[in-house]
Amino acid sequence: MARRLKKLIKAFRFIERNRPRITLDADTRLNPSTHCIQLKEDANGHYSTAADLAVRTWLAVPNTVKRWIGFQAYVRNKNDFAGTQKTDVQFRLSADGITDLIWDGAWLTAGVGDWNTEADIASNIATFPVTEQAIQVVVNLSTQLAVLTPEVDWVKLLYESDLEWQEDYVVRSLIPELRDQIRPIGEYALDLAAAAATIDLGAIETPYAIVGVDSAYNLTNDPKRLADIASAYDSGTKILTLTGSQALGEHVLVRFLYQPVVAFTTSQDYTELAKVPAIVVEDVGLFSTHRIEPGDHVINKSTGDGYQLTEGYHTDIEFQIRWVADKAKDEQRLADELKRFFANNKQLRSRGQDELFDLYVIDRYGQQTTPSQDELQSGRLRGRIVRAVFYAGDAKPVTGVKRFRATGGNVEFETP
Repeated sequence: MARRLKKLIKAFRFIERNRPRITLDADTRLNPSTHCIQLKEDANGHYSTAADLAVRTWLAVPNTVKRWIGFQAYVRNKNDFAGTQKTDVQFRLSADGITDLIWDGAWLTAGVGDWNTEADIASNIATFPVTEQAIQVVVNLSTQLAVLTPEVDWVKLLYESDLEWQEDYVVRSLIPELRDQIRPIGEYALDLAAAAATIDLGAIETPYAIVGVDSAYNLTNDPKRLADIASAYDSGTKILTLTGSQALGEHVLVRFLYQPVVAFTTSQDYTELAKVPAIVVEDVGLFSTHRIEPGDHVINKSTGDGYQLTEGYHTDIEFQIRWVADKAKDEQRLADELKRFFANNKQLRSRGQDELFDLYVIDRYGQQTTPSQDELQSGRLRGRIVRAVFYAGDAKPVTGVKRFRATGGNVEFETP
């Protein structure tokens, strides 16, 4: 049975904003003026002629990749006065960011001095392992003349993907980020029915998914909460062990971290007492749509075969986040956690593409000041993912042009 796959491009661009994600060997640099990687000049204006100098891209993990099928680099090599090329650029790939691989009849661990040409990679990348759905490009820069350096602007890879666009941004990216990062503090207060050195947090009526204990206090003896009496928490049994036995009738407060339910829905399923505290992403819409033209492409320079992305557009994705709790304090703390989330996450990583998109709140936080008929407290905000990319169709096959020549009124195109 044929799968419905689409061709997408993963680009590693050597521009200033990507500098934190790029690893530069000694005697290499990212040039912020020309937006490329190159060898680094010494105090005398000379470049190193050492072998194996390299620049490593970040490890990209587009988790919808099914197969890598194309590879292209934009390289500027330099010649001497006789027209002989004196610089070179070669490559390795890594599937884990640790072990470098080269093609030598199979993908093998690279040794010292082992590198592939761009043609080697492009012709064999379809067999590169995708078990981890990750890839890193290692670029080797070399020169035979200390006054010349090669330059590389970008490296692009073509891959097959089963990505569904809106699902990727909202369901597979935004919601998991909220689940991973939102950790409000809840509180459980009780008067001890007997002297005890442990407290069972499984007895809490609200169905919190407790992930850890922040602190505990004996408010009878320590009303200012200065002495933390929490010692250890067993997440399996939900038993909190205290630093010592607390007496009968003493008032103990436990502050714990929990993971709220985060869901994408338009139903009432996540606003019932059995499923709160909860965060619900809803009312998703697309705004400010603009076509992408022309589309990006990847060409195998040896054969001239390649693909170009078509029918693309940028759009802003707006969404509403509603949070619901059965206690006013929980609702307020969920609001604080969401404020912290958006303050600390200025960009959203699309997990299916491993691309970054700006993320921010567009409407102020609103709070329901009185409980609903179900005795639930809630709040709302609106957010936006900016210039999300969509492609309506699959990439189209194209042929690369190696040379354009016009002679005597006749036009000729030379392909590889």
